[in-house]
Amino acid sequence: MGVEMNYNDLQECIEGRCSHRKFTSEPVPPELIEKLVDCARFAPSGHNLQPWKFAAVRNREIIVNMADAVEAAFQRILPDLPEETAKKMKDYSFFMTHFKDAPVVIVVLVNESDYLTARVSAEYGVPRRHEEMIDISLLGAGAAIQNLLLAAHSLGLGTCWMTEPVTFAQGEIETMVKADEGYRAVSVIAAGWPTKARKGAPKKDLSEVLTIIG
Repeated sequence: MGVEMNYNDLQECIEGRCSHRKFTSEPVPPELIEKLVDCARFAPSGHNLQPWKFAAVRNREIIVNMADAVEAAFQRILPDLPEETAKKMKDYSFFMTHFKDAPVVIVVLVNESDYLTARVSAEYGVPRRHEEMIDISLLGAGAAIQNLLLAAHSLGLGTCWMTEPVTFAQGEIETMVKADEGYRAVSVIAAGWPTKARKGAPKKDLSEVLTIIG
C-alpha cells in the first residue's frame, strides 16, 4: 500500500516551482543544502546505480571563478559568429552566468554507469538506436534534479537549473569542484532566497501532452 499524501499539496508545490535568477545575499545554511540533496538521492535510476554526486559550492571565489570560466569560453566563440548572431548571443549571456550571484551553486555530477544494455551492446554489437536520447545516467540525474528543485521550493528557496555553463566550461567547473574521477558535470543549480515571488512560465495544456490509449 502506498503512502497517503495530499495530492493538492503536491500539485501546488509542483505548479508553484519556477526559475529564480535573483537572490538576496543571505546565505543558505548547510543543513538546508543537506535536505535538498537528501531528497535528490531518492530519485529513481537505472538498475538503482544512483550515478550522481552533488558539489554544493558556497565559496564566493569559486562561484565567481566558475562564472568567469563560462564567460571566457563564451567570448571565444563570438568572433566566429555572424554579427547579428553574435549580438543575440551577447544579449543571452546573462542567462549563462547569472549563477555568480547565487549564495550557493550546486554542481550535478554524473558518471557513466555500467548498464546491462550498454554492456550487451558493446560486447555483442547489438545496436541501440538514438542512444544520445536515452542516456540512462542523464535521465536519472534529471529525476534527482527535479526532486531537489521541489524540495527547495517547499523550503522557500528559489532555484534555477542551468545546463549552459557546463556546455561552455565543463572541464573547468569539474576541476574547481574537485570532481571524482569518472564524474562529469552535467548541470549547475543556482539556489538562494529569492528577492521576490514570481510565477513560472506558462505550460502546455494537458490535452496537448497526454494521449490515453485503451
